[in-house]
Amino acid sequence: MGQKSPFEMVSYCNEPRWFIADKNGSVDWLSLAEQSGEDYGYAEFFAYIDALVMGSKTYEQILSFGEWPYAGKQTYVFTGRPLKTDRNDIAFISTGIQDFFKKIKADQTIDRIWLVGGAELVKSFYESGLIDEYIITIIPMELQAGIALPRPILEKENLLEIDSKTYNNEVVQKFYRS
Repeated sequence: MGQKSPFEMVSYCNEPRWFIADKNGSVDWLSLAEQSGEDYGYAEFFAYIDALVMGSKTYEQILSFGEWPYAGKQTYVFTGRPLKTDRNDIAFISTGIQDFFKKIKADQTIDRIWLVGGAELVKSFYESGLIDEYIITIIPMELQAGIALPRPILEKENLLEIDSKTYNNEVVQKFYRS
């Protein structure tokens, strides 16, 4: 696009199939990595971002976990359905991602946005060239079926690996730039 984008994609997946959720869309298996007590840089990353973007299925799944975990951070939920909330830090977006991007660029208070998911929204942002940085955390377990990262990201097309980190429990984080 020729202009810097504020979007970062952070994903937790497994190898060798790169699933980000099981076949039912559940991410319960991520609790295996949480057992180590390591936050994998999450607290620092969360302090670094200004806002979050996600699809409606991801939003509804997060709501099912209990208390809203992103209080105080502006969250934009892409949806074609009439969703409602009482929270003033959640906004529902029904425009296309290019129109949303223009709005965000005009907002001088937002520099870094976490593209939480789901897979179809990530694919749309990727195809529009709107993701600048990728942090992919690989959990050492194998799911037999599930929802995978979009193929171009899996194949790391147009991505440059800039760093990686391995934790004691064999979790690996890889950092890429587009």
